[in-house]
Amino acid sequence: MKKKIILKRAIVLLIAAALFFSTVAVTADTIKDQSKEPSKSKQVSILNQKNPRPIGYVDSLSERSEEGVIVDILTEGFEGGVMPPAGWTLEQNNPYSTWIIDNSHPYSGTYHASCYWDSNYQQQNEHLVTPDLDFTNYTEIYLEFVWAMSYYWAVEADTYDFSVALVHDYGFNVLFREEDYGFFEDYQYCYTWLDLSPFNHHSKLNLHFTYYGLDGDAIFLDEIHLYGVLAPKPPTAPDTNGPQQGFPGIEYIFTFHSDDPNEDKVRYHINWGDVTDEVTDWSQACTPVPVGHIYNAKQTYTITAFAEDETGLFSPPSSFTIVIPRTKTINYPILNWLQSRPNLFPLLQKLIRQLGFGL
Repeated sequence: MKKKIILKRAIVLLIAAALFFSTVAVTADTIKDQSKEPSKSKQVSILNQKNPRPIGYVDSLSERSEEGVIVDILTEGFEGGVMPPAGWTLEQNNPYSTWIIDNSHPYSGTYHASCYWDSNYQQQNEHLVTPDLDFTNYTEIYLEFVWAMSYYWAVEADTYDFSVALVHDYGFNVLFREEDYGFFEDYQYCYTWLDLSPFNHHSKLNLHFTYYGLDGDAIFLDEIHLYGVLAPKPPTAPDTNGPQQGFPGIEYIFTFHSDDPNEDKVRYHINWGDVTDEVTDWSQACTPVPVGHIYNAKQTYTITAFAEDETGLFSPPSSFTIVIPRTKTINYPILNWLQSRPNLFPLLQKLIRQLGFGL
């Protein structure tokens, strides 16, 4: 009798244990599935806060560094509302879930890029690829962007990853993985800044923003900004314009202008060919600068000029020739008669001299 009672109690305990563990398993799966849809299962905290900018970062593209002019190479805030953005490529490997345009959690503006987990439990390897990039014109290149994802599923459970890689003719370099960032709050935007200057010898490369995982979670991406410091280049040789011939004692105006790849201001060093030199004031590149000069002797002069930019780089020289001719010989009797009487008709005498007649 006692054996039967003990047996019944054991069966009851086994049934109770089975029910308990099955309930826990169902609950765990439910919690996991709900956490994959943060906007539906709970209030997601997307904090619009940035870490301090790195030293040397500038917001104004007109600002200069000591090495050159800082310019935008690529900016993408996904405000065009299409995926992929203009010029970009989407490499989709999962038929159900890949990068999309989203407006649920923008860092700024209206839209951002998102990639959600695949509820069909298929592998995801989704690449958002920039247009072709050329780094050879820059001495320094920097990339910044903001991103948000689940720390638990990405780092602790390690079911999905976010990475940024630079793909070029010689292979690829992984620049960033979320696990290298350190601890971050779930779905709170993080700011990342990367120095890509070591790759400035590459003329064709692309950035890949990659979601990789199986049974992972969501990621949000926004405010991609790639900027560089243009390599200092000297201004071009000046273009000189002015009269090609003239007369002694008269001031003639010549204009000088050069282009500068770095948009620096320039000034012109001028040798007039008559043992006189001149340096102009600073002016904007590509703006003609007028300069006057008087030649007193009758001969052929070669004007030599070169441009200097604000960083101290000099252009190649250029030259321009002007002929100050000798007085023409008078072969007409009336002109000979007027020349022999210099006090008559002073206005006419002056006109004759300006035309090049006279001794």
